[in-house]
Amino acid sequence: MKRYKYIWLCLCYAATLCGCKDDSILRYDEAMDSVYFESSAPTGTIPVDEVNFAGRVVKTDDTTLAGDSIRTVTVKLILRVMGWEADRDRQVTLRVRQATADDSRTLANLEIAGAADLEMQQQAVIRRGKLRDTLVVTINRPALRQAYYASMVEIYPEQKTQDFALGPEEGLKHLFVVTDRYEKPDYWKELHDYYYGQYSPEKHAFMVTVLKTTDFESTRSARTNKILLNAALKKYNAEHPDHPKDFTFDPYIAS
Repeated sequence: MKRYKYIWLCLCYAATLCGCKDDSILRYDEAMDSVYFESSAPTGTIPVDEVNFAGRVVKTDDTTLAGDSIRTVTVKLILRVMGWEADRDRQVTLRVRQATADDSRTLANLEIAGAADLEMQQQAVIRRGKLRDTLVVTINRPALRQAYYASMVEIYPEQKTQDFALGPEEGLKHLFVVTDRYEKPDYWKELHDYYYGQYSPEKHAFMVTVLKTTDFESTRSARTNKILLNAALKKYNAEHPDHPKDFTFDPYIAS
C-alpha cells in the first residue's frame, strides 16, 4: 500500500511537470521506476544549454584561459529517478543526434551548420541507493567561427537494460546549442578603430585569446594592449606561415 501511495504522489508530480494532461500521466508504468533529466526549464519546454566559447574566461589558481585557448566546456546534467532507490547500479541508455529547427523554438531563426561535438557516456548510471545522479557532458570547440551547431541528448525510448520506464516527456531530452560567435561591441567605434584597426570577428577572437579578457571598452590601456597584440601576432604568423592571420592592428593598413 505504501508503494502505491508513493507512486500516486510521483504521478501527481509528473502531472505538474507535463501541464496536468491526463495522457501524460498514462505514460508512467506503475510496475517500473521512471527516469528523466531534472531541469528548471518552464513546464512543457525542452531544457536548453546555449554555449558560446567566445564569451568565456576560465580562471584557475595558476592560469587564465580565454578565447581560442579554451578547447572544451563541461556541463553537468542531472538524471532523476521517479520511484525508489535500488540496491544496485542501474543504467540509462542515451543517444545523441543533430538537432533540427523542429526540435525547439530556440533553433527557429538559426542556421545550423551541423551537430555539436559532444562527448559523454551513452550508458549513464544511476548508482545504487541514489535517486539523482550526474551525467558529465564535454563540449568541444566548434569547427568554424561564427557558425551554430546543435545536438539533442535523449533518453533512449527503448531502454535496453529495462531498468526504467520513461519519465515526463519534456524531461527526456536536453538541447545543446554551441557556437564560437563574436559580435562587434556597441562601444567599438572610431576611437577603437584608431587604436586597434578595423574590427573583424577573427581579430576580436585573437584579442580575447592574447589579453585574456572580453572587455576592451576602456582605451586607457590601448597603447599597452597594442604592443602585446602586435608581438603575439608577429609570433603567430611566424609559427604558421601557411595560415597567417589576415588582419593587422595598424589602423592605417586595411585589415
